[in-house]
Amino acid sequence: MHSGNRITRRSFMLAAGALGLALAGTAQAAAFPQRPVAMIVPFPAGTAVDVVARFLATQLTQQWKQPVYVENRVGADGLIGTVAAKMAPADGHTILYSGPPFLFVPDLNPQADYDPLKDFRPVARVTAPVYMLAATRNAPYSTFQEMVETARRTGGQLDIGTAGAHGTATAAGMARAAGVDVNIINYKTTAQLISDSIAGHVPMVLSALGSLNALTHNGSLKALAVSGPQRSIIAPEVPTAMEAGAKDFSVVSWNGAFVRTGTPDAAVDAIAQAIHKATLGPDFIEFCRAQGLEPAFEDGKAWLKALPAERTYLNGLLRQSGLLAAK
Repeated sequence: MHSGNRITRRSFMLAAGALGLALAGTAQAAAFPQRPVAMIVPFPAGTAVDVVARFLATQLTQQWKQPVYVENRVGADGLIGTVAAKMAPADGHTILYSGPPFLFVPDLNPQADYDPLKDFRPVARVTAPVYMLAATRNAPYSTFQEMVETARRTGGQLDIGTAGAHGTATAAGMARAAGVDVNIINYKTTAQLISDSIAGHVPMVLSALGSLNALTHNGSLKALAVSGPQRSIIAPEVPTAMEAGAKDFSVVSWNGAFVRTGTPDAAVDAIAQAIHKATLGPDFIEFCRAQGLEPAFEDGKAWLKALPAERTYLNGLLRQSGLLAAK
């Protein structure tokens, strides 16, 4: 006797065919990207955020066989580009590639129409550059400690030039931790800041290590300290501000990728995996050394845990600098 629930060869082939079509449809739906990807950088071309974004865009284009292009949407310390990314569809085909102002601009500007920890989802941190404090060639000090002594003698008349709210907050925090008062001059562009420092128009400059490292090595400027918790692998001869006397002070910048909240997990995972792959090769290490950047890949899930505390810390520095009103 045979069971009445007999499966014929024809019905089996039809079922198998239907299953194959379903699996193919699932694979097609999960494929990412399905069209060109825009990487919005809310800062000018040539900045640390921008150069890393362009490196990644090239790498991701090669991996995905889809164009990944960088759009510089500049203005309001990153606000313009960030809002543009927020308005894009939540499908992963628009990536926001940004830096620390992404976290604190809404706190500085009540009109900022986004919440960094609600409207966006971190995908991957890529590098973690540090700041360098440097003096002009003719400055009467050559170390951080000598600068502190000079600042104390002059009663806060010593100038530090920097650019952007994050640089201003870092300079103020470093001076406060060292127990001195300084006068912070905020430049609109890093290019003008560095030009004035080389010419001696401002006695000290605080900027990304990558923008000052070559100038300190060729004698145009004198390196005093870096802002990170440990010495930089790019300039290991330069002490940290903390070891030079700025008690408990540490600031590390970063740049990384975000997408809108609501972006499918499959797209987020595909972007994170592609970025991670791009950071594993020798080309990335060579690129970072050439740019004065610290490689620091971290996936979005791990990075998300640290961002709320960093936002709180940055707000504290902004209050010290006077950019953010005290509570």
